[in-house]
Amino acid sequence: MKLLAFVTAACMLLGTYVLRGLRRRLGGLLETWGRDSVDRCSAVMPGSSK
Repeated sequence: MKLLAFVTAACMLLGTYVLRGLRRRLGGLLETWGRDSVDRCSAVMPGSSK
């Protein structure tokens, strides 16, 4: 039973570490992509006649 608890805790810690790393990488990627898409859209916005 103690072995199962240890393995579960180790998996949770490892999962947290992996998710944190993925979040950092994807966060930077999405931030850059979001900036690019805003720059592309902002070029179209001033031309609209509303």
